[in-house]
Amino acid sequence: MPKKNEIIVSLPNTLPKIFIIQTEAVNYSQPKLHIPKINGKPTVEGIWYVWFNFRNSKNDKWTKIKKTHRINKTYKTVAQRREFGKSLVRTYTQLLDEGYNPLNNISIGGFHLQQKEMLCKDALLMAFDQKKNELALKTIGDWKSRLNTFLKYAEAAGFAGRNISEINSFHIASFLNYIADSGQGPKSINNFRGCLSALWGKLANDMVVQHNPVTVLKKRKENPQKNKPFTPEEISKIKEYLLENDAGLLTFIRFVAFAFLRPVEVVRLTVGDVDLKNNRLSVKTKTEARATVRVVPQLAEELQNMQLHNYKKTDFLLTPAGIPGNWANQRTGEPTAENTRTKEFSDRFTKVKDNFGFGAEYGIYSVRHSFAVDLYNAFINDGATTVEAEMKMLPITRHKSLSGLRNYLRDVGALMPKDYGKNFTLDF
Repeated sequence: MPKKNEIIVSLPNTLPKIFIIQTEAVNYSQPKLHIPKINGKPTVEGIWYVWFNFRNSKNDKWTKIKKTHRINKTYKTVAQRREFGKSLVRTYTQLLDEGYNPLNNISIGGFHLQQKEMLCKDALLMAFDQKKNELALKTIGDWKSRLNTFLKYAEAAGFAGRNISEINSFHIASFLNYIADSGQGPKSINNFRGCLSALWGKLANDMVVQHNPVTVLKKRKENPQKNKPFTPEEISKIKEYLLENDAGLLTFIRFVAFAFLRPVEVVRLTVGDVDLKNNRLSVKTKTEARATVRVVPQLAEELQNMQLHNYKKTDFLLTPAGIPGNWANQRTGEPTAENTRTKEFSDRFTKVKDNFGFGAEYGIYSVRHSFAVDLYNAFINDGATTVEAEMKMLPITRHKSLSGLRNYLRDVGALMPKDYGKNFTLDF
């Protein structure tokens, strides 16, 4: 039943006033998905359904409402049932908020859970148009290219004009195999899979389709080539070369080395992101909208030499000219894309690699790895235990977990054991 809350308020020069607030009765509980379980794990055994409690306004009694919508008959896997069930929960939540009464024979607004009649091509283009507002500019371009590739394949294979509800996992698996046969690697194939899964997920959320057919397809196993760290001697030679041949690239790489930034994070920096008073950088990272990064003395000296007070806060910190400023397409005047800005510096580093004969396993990331190894070893040499050294490294490299940091340190060779040769007793 509705509750009455009395609030007594004393106002200046007046008698206390009593305000009666009549709160609105809630006639339903939050819809939930019932998931049968065996030994604590979801199972296809048992009935899946959405349920909620609803109060009958005539007799003030509560009734438990169950809605199955043929979940068991239509979907055969736990993942499919969970996905469709969550869509039902969202739909019933919205309907109840809008006044839907499940005790009436007539549904409000003619509510029927059924697929909308949309062609494959039209449905995916609609989903992309709705999703792109959530994406970064670079991701929008990538997804558009991948979607166009898929739609061209769908046209050639004859299913672009079929109802979106008729497109299943077989069609998508065939496309991914086609991409593999064209010579693209596992990472590229997984990127296509991720794009299509997100678009079908959007359609499933909007009840255009009943489930996402991409989720049942496993990701391809990737074996990416990781950058090797440089030795201290190689780092010294690279510095000498850059001082003589490309001081602007040296400045760029120092942000990677001393602030542990990714190259794309460096090209995002603007003058306004620098706080020399508190020795901080505000950085848009891979996983966060903004992160605060410490400016160490080596980097502070570099920033002070830039005379940043002479530039606008919106100017990019690093540009091809070697000084802060605007970075736009000279022909169109449009801002230069992040991947183009990053490529500017990676192309310049290629000349460094060619000069010293470094192979494909080396890149700008190699410098970042080199400094991570150096810093970790310095902590150990100062007497820190491995755990203490890892705890010091965690906020510096900004890994989200110790396990992630340990994997990283292991990959770059920082977790090398001490010489154990003297411990052998076997002569061989």
